[in-house]
Amino acid sequence: SIIGYVAGLKITEPRALGLDFSLNNKEKSQSIAWCAHVASNMGDVVSYALYSNQTNWAGLMHPALASSYPIPQRYYIPGRIRGMYQHHLESAGLWDVPRNEEEKKEFKTDKAWQKHKNAKLFQRTFDCER
Repeated sequence: SIIGYVAGLKITEPRALGLDFSLNNKEKSQSIAWCAHVASNMGDVVSYALYSNQTNWAGLMHPALASSYPIPQRYYIPGRIRGMYQHHLESAGLWDVPRNEEEKKEFKTDKAWQKHKNAKLFQRTFDCER
């Protein structure tokens, strides 16, 4: 219904030219400046709400992104998109994904091999100090 209404608008109608149609030049420039200000200052908050907040990511963004891609891509592209925002949000202090989700389970290794590896590491460390 909304798409039909918008598609039916003619370009000559004032409503089809956008919400800023009735503004004068000064108001249009203020509108553009305000939009740029909000985008630059609120972009991190929006990114946090969409990508870092686990509830929003699991319930909203991941399903929406996954449904917009074909079968092979829907399994890895949403995670890659989220990863692109992760570095920026971490530097801004807004990344709050629980640690258990970030940590990957390591393969089980032989304990004897691990002890041998640690012993060699300690030997090299203490040899350097002598």
